[in-house]
Amino acid sequence: MRMYCLQEGIVLKKIKNDTLRYTMACSADGCQWRLHASRLKDGMTFKIRNISGNHNCTRTDANKYASYKFIASEFVSQLRVDPKMKLDLMRQELKKKYSVEDVKNLKLWRAREEARKVNDGDSLECFKMIPRYAHLILENSPKSTVVVNFFYCFEAQKMGFWEGCRPIISLDGCHLKGRTGGTILAAVSVDGNNKLFPIALGVTDIENGHTWRWFLTALRKALAAKAYTEYMFNKEMNFLKANNKDAYDWLMHPSRPKHRWARHTFDTSIKVDMVTNNLAECFNSWISDERDKPILTLLEAVRLKLMLRFTKMRQVVGLSDSITSSARKRLAENGNASFIIVIPSSITEFQVIDNGHNFSVYLAGEKKGCDCKVWDISGIPCKHVLKCIAHNRAVVADYCSEYYKRDKYMKAYQGSIPVLPDVKHLVDAEDHTVLPPIVKRRAGRPKLSRRREEGEKAVGPTRGQKRNSVTCSHCGCIGHNRKSCQGASVGSNKQNKTNVLDFQN
Repeated sequence: MRMYCLQEGIVLKKIKNDTLRYTMACSADGCQWRLHASRLKDGMTFKIRNISGNHNCTRTDANKYASYKFIASEFVSQLRVDPKMKLDLMRQELKKKYSVEDVKNLKLWRAREEARKVNDGDSLECFKMIPRYAHLILENSPKSTVVVNFFYCFEAQKMGFWEGCRPIISLDGCHLKGRTGGTILAAVSVDGNNKLFPIALGVTDIENGHTWRWFLTALRKALAAKAYTEYMFNKEMNFLKANNKDAYDWLMHPSRPKHRWARHTFDTSIKVDMVTNNLAECFNSWISDERDKPILTLLEAVRLKLMLRFTKMRQVVGLSDSITSSARKRLAENGNASFIIVIPSSITEFQVIDNGHNFSVYLAGEKKGCDCKVWDISGIPCKHVLKCIAHNRAVVADYCSEYYKRDKYMKAYQGSIPVLPDVKHLVDAEDHTVLPPIVKRRAGRPKLSRRREEGEKAVGPTRGQKRNSVTCSHCGCIGHNRKSCQGASVGSNKQNKTNVLDFQN
């Protein structure tokens, strides 16, 4: 009857509505339309027995049967594809299909939230299923690490990190945008192709020292600056000190030890020359579309993305080159250098002269490396080493770090993320009860985008904004327009646009 009323644009009133009879009549004055139905012998089905009269009432477009729950049921499938569907588009669809107009934004917003709840699950109810989900992971992947609070690190991630990634871990957190709030803490590494390799994920109520200690403790159980030389580092820092003393003092503060950000102090065994935390920021961007979903839907979405990523990377492994594409690209960039003089001392020792500077290069032995430290830190032969390799007519790939080799890259993705049945089909776990975090609502509209630092470039296209103050064309004062003008204040200088003739005696 709801569908009939919406399509015909009428409003009915119930005369009888019990287990045996169902009678409806048109609520318009003077309309004799009436419908009567009764229950059949099967006890479940109602059959229309009689429809009397014709509708002589005016069609209404503002129909009370277009409730937010009905609208939600109509848009469930569309909102599954486009969860952020515009309210105006929903209103147009309702008008086109049912000729329903004047649907308020609040009703459409509630309908959209109800449909998202059907698609993604209820934010509060999802917390009750966390113990089931943890049990499900351990049942299908016993060597994975799961903490109910919530933390998970799949066996494939552990094995891939130890076997195929460089020993570096990048940490970062990002806020969740859903109803219950919270923060995702993530640990990521980098594979042989310089691509993101997620290691572990945790969900906490807030990001602080206590939650980071909890996350790093769980991670430990699960896993049981750009100058390469100190001379160049000091040279650049002296230049910075002369031009920006505040920036120099900030960097050299004792709370920021150089081994955390200055490239020349890095451990050369890890073969990583990254000085920023962009790796973890990439992970935050990777899960940006899932951050507004309920926690269980979020965790499942990340698991599925991990499955797809591992499968995709295993297909990329089937390359014919002995080293990864990022290493080959870096070699091509380093090989563009010219005007380098190579003087061999032996088959493994060379003196290289580059732009008037001397560099010692050792291709083997205990001293293996180059004075520029690029090869030592990154694991990719620098321009000086490449010239020496070319002098010996050797294979360049043999001098790349093992972390960039094809076999090492294959080991990072040799494991597989487990497939899991639907968590809703499992029985409740009685030993744990997980409650949602206590959300502290601040005044004003909730922010979905983080506050950017001074000088940080905004995301997306930007347009110049005019920030001119409003000036009244009547009195010439600033702060209001002509319509709201109350007259010039005493002592104000009125800006008169008319020409004034100054007569002199």
